[in-house]
Amino acid sequence: MYSSGREKLQNILLSKTLTYSNGFVYENGSLSYILINVGRYVINGSSGKYEYNLCVHLGNVRAVVDDLGELLQQNDYYLFGGVMFNFGGSDNKYLIDSGLINPDGS
Repeated sequence: MYSSGREKLQNILLSKTLTYSNGFVYENGSLSYILINVGRYVINGSSGKYEYNLCVHLGNVRAVVDDLGELLQQNDYYLFGGVMFNFGGSDNKYLIDSGLINPDGS
């Protein structure tokens, strides 16, 4: 579902509903993560952790690291932006020009 300004508001999948509100992302009504200008803050129960996006000059996310610099996700791309290789345990889907790709994981 999108707003009249073409902003994504909600994505309904088979087993979950993602709701987007001003950088806050809710999964089935519970806060899942908060988008920040350098990545996102992932909520895990009563605590959370920062995930930082390391981008190339075009804005594509090349790697995702945590507070300690541990590599969580690494991405390689084809010439025209398709993801060639994705390594790591982060479920970050904000990869191409910081836009959401493959929100349903397919």
